[in-house]
Parts: sequence; C-alpha cells; structure tokens
Amino acid sequence: MGRATAEGLLGKRIVVGLNRARADGTLIEKIQFHGVVAEADDEGVVILEANGQRRILPPAWHAYVPARPGTYRFRSSGEEVVDPDYETIWTIWAAGTPDEWWEVVSGRDIPPADGTEHVNAWPVH
Repeated sequence: MGRATAEGLLGKRIVVGLNRARADGTLIEKIQFHGVVAEADDEGVVILEANGQRRILPPAWHAYVPARPGTYRFRSSGEEVVDPDYETIWTIWAAGTPDEWWEVVSGRDIPPADGTEHVNAWPVH
C-alpha cells in the first residue's frame, strides 16, 4: 500500500487524530476516531464511524498514510483498533472561528508523486 488516492481509500479502515487549537497555539482538545472511508473525491473524504456518524476530512491525499501494523489505542476512550489500513493526523487552527484552517500533521515526509508541492493547509470557510 502506497500513497493514498481517492479510489484507493474507498472501503479502507482509517484512524484519525484531530488537534483543535486556538490561533495562538493553545490546545483546545484532541479528538480520535476511526471508521471506514465511505466516499473520497475532490470535495473531501467521508468517514463512516461504527455508530453511524459521518465525518468529512479534507481531500489532501498526502495526509492519508498507510498505517503501521499493530494496535492503536485511543487515549480518551481506551478503545483499540487493530491493523487499520490508513491513518491521518490534522491540526485545526483557530478552531470554531471564522478564521479556522486545517494543517496536515501526517504525511509531510511523503513527496507528491507528480512532483507538485504539498498543500498542507485547507481553509474551512
């Protein structure tokens, strides 16, 4: 499994980490969840959790990296996920304000296959 694509993510199990922070860098909260990728296109990546909740993440393909084999334990709940296919981590800056924007934390070290630059920030307006 290599670099993620929209088609390659469909149906895959994924663990997600979101760091919500104020513009000054103060951490508000850490959110962890997992699910199956139900949709993936240039509009976003839709993750369906086991409880039926749908979450939409940015379509920055370099941010979805193959997960290392093993057990992932969520600190907040103690829930464990064994051998997910992908993982992604984001920081949401100025969370909950009109200036909110997302920054990729995972996948920064994976160069784009097409030679273009990474787009690590995604405004959520």
